[in-house]
Amino acid sequence: MGQALIDVAAHYHGRSFAHLIATARRRRPVQCAADLQALAHQVGAFRALLPWAPFQGVCLYRSFLLLNFLRHAGLDAVWAFGVRTWPFEAHCWLQAGDLVLDDHLDHVAGYTPILVV
Repeated sequence: MGQALIDVAAHYHGRSFAHLIATARRRRPVQCAADLQALAHQVGAFRALLPWAPFQGVCLYRSFLLLNFLRHAGLDAVWAFGVRTWPFEAHCWLQAGDLVLDDHLDHVAGYTPILVV
């Protein structure tokens, strides 16, 4: 979690949305197999450590932090951004295939994806 927090400090706070997306695209591992068991283990570790993070933030922050956490473990996920129209709301989450990593499927199903990184 430590290195992921350092990355967030360097590439999240005060940065534009475009910078966050560019950082996520640039840091994508070259080769990364979809090891769902390893992903589940790392997401569990992340959830256990998150209460001790200095800032837990909103979905954008948590997803960016988890994405960095996974990549430091040699894993990867896609970062999905979605919207709903009434009432208007935007949301983001991580997923591997059809598996939602940092949210619940019934929650994200209410959003229409508009960007996947």
